[in-house]
Amino acid sequence: MRKIFTPVILLLIFSSTSFAQAKIASVNMQQLVISMPDAQKAYDSLQRYQQALLKDGQALVSAYQARAEEFDLLLVAKQKSGIK
Repeated sequence: MRKIFTPVILLLIFSSTSFAQAKIASVNMQQLVISMPDAQKAYDSLQRYQQALLKDGQALVSAYQARAEEFDLLLVAKQKSGIK
């Protein structure tokens, strides 16, 4: 009887402590970040960086379009002259 009773008691003790460790919490990350003192500075810095990247991207697109147009004109001129 004692051989059966001891493992049962140990099993109950260990199973109850494992349930006690299952605490779950949630954090509202957006509220946490907004409440930080430097959050607005970081946001403004990211906005300036985004605007700089957009400006650089537009310049690259414009340069690409100009070169593509130049290439098309050269291709048309080459085809009209009959040069292969």
